[in-house]
Amino acid sequence: MLGLSCRPAVVDEGTDETVERVDQSPVTPPEGPESILHLSQQDQEISLAVALGEEWGQALLKELVEQNSGTLNIEGVTKVGAILERELTSMGFETHWEHPEVNERRAGHLIAHRSGSSYRILMVVHMDTVFETGADGSAFSIEDGIARGPGVHDMKGGIVVALSALRALHHAGELEGSSITFIAIGDEESPAQPLELDRKILRDYAEQSDYALVFEGRDDTHPGIVTGRRGISSWELFVTSGGGHSSRILTSELGAGSAYESARIINMLRTELVEPGLTVNIGYGAVGSQISDQQSGIVVQGKLNRVPEQALYKGDLRYTTFVQRDDAQKRMQAIVEVGLLGTVADIRFMDLYPPMEATPGNENLRDLMEQVSLMLTEEAQPAVDPIYRGASDACFISGTIPVIDGLGPSGGGDHSREEYVDLSSITPSATRTAVLISRIFAMGC
Repeated sequence: MLGLSCRPAVVDEGTDETVERVDQSPVTPPEGPESILHLSQQDQEISLAVALGEEWGQALLKELVEQNSGTLNIEGVTKVGAILERELTSMGFETHWEHPEVNERRAGHLIAHRSGSSYRILMVVHMDTVFETGADGSAFSIEDGIARGPGVHDMKGGIVVALSALRALHHAGELEGSSITFIAIGDEESPAQPLELDRKILRDYAEQSDYALVFEGRDDTHPGIVTGRRGISSWELFVTSGGGHSSRILTSELGAGSAYESARIINMLRTELVEPGLTVNIGYGAVGSQISDQQSGIVVQGKLNRVPEQALYKGDLRYTTFVQRDDAQKRMQAIVEVGLLGTVADIRFMDLYPPMEATPGNENLRDLMEQVSLMLTEEAQPAVDPIYRGASDACFISGTIPVIDGLGPSGGGDHSREEYVDLSSITPSATRTAVLISRIFAMGC
């Protein structure tokens, strides 16, 4: 059954302030003719409002895609934000921009809010794309129901789904008394560093919310609702050894050399770190007498008849939970510490994205979305295996409140000239979202 219930008031320890938390224990949904399993008159009004807005949605998608908003195009991202402000203020939202201190050379983040007594819902999109000014991206076009263009799926199509859902709720009178925070991130594709500080805004607003919806696009090859995403850490392996003439390699005098030691480590990473949800990737590396890792690439010096003294490899580690991360890093460290004769190796890690762990709260929210979807279109909404989805801003929300992702339209080809959106998927996606929000409002006491 669903893990959704009325919000109990609790007193925050150490203060007299009364705060509210979501009770994620299983409860029975409301009974009666307008149960969660039945299409109510209000649901029908919302569905009709979404359908009647299809032409508006396509025009908005065209407007968004034709405005370049590469992450470093501050003016372009700001203009996309202005389009969002126009639409959101027309629905009664108050808006403002926030600029984290680390967010230099970025446009900042747009925040829109409505205050009310309902469950507090957080909706998250991002305004930027990977296509900077002058980048190789095709113009917006529509052919045979497929829209193409830079950022059309990642994630300007998701913006249209989110705004279409809110617009339908507004027309149905459902936004009155609602509590919704809408965050449009300005640098999702190339975030400012350190990432934890740049994304602190998401954690802060999540702590003031009860449920979160993120509108990254649906993957045509693995459709469904995202309840979990893998976290990402980078790793750097550096090996040093003695050098000398190649005729002395693998002798007790010279040892194995950095090339053989790095090969041993890399092969053991391949064979020893094999388990569901865990991957270790080598992004790039080199072996030589002298290595310089520069922004433009690795510069290597060496000779055919010289034992190399250095090896450098960099890659990423992906994991479904923090426990899996910690265990994998310990095992990688143990592999490095063994060492062949005459070599010294060091491996270092840096966390990039936390995992969006597939919590019971996330699964309960997905279950509610699936019931809504079955009611509307008889289409199941299974949980997508985390291995098929990369990181997203949902990773910074999960663990604080229930969150689901992948609520945008169906499409693919992200970050390429082939990026596309199936226009027929926008209305069903927006309708599911709007009715889901309506049902969450109805469950608030």
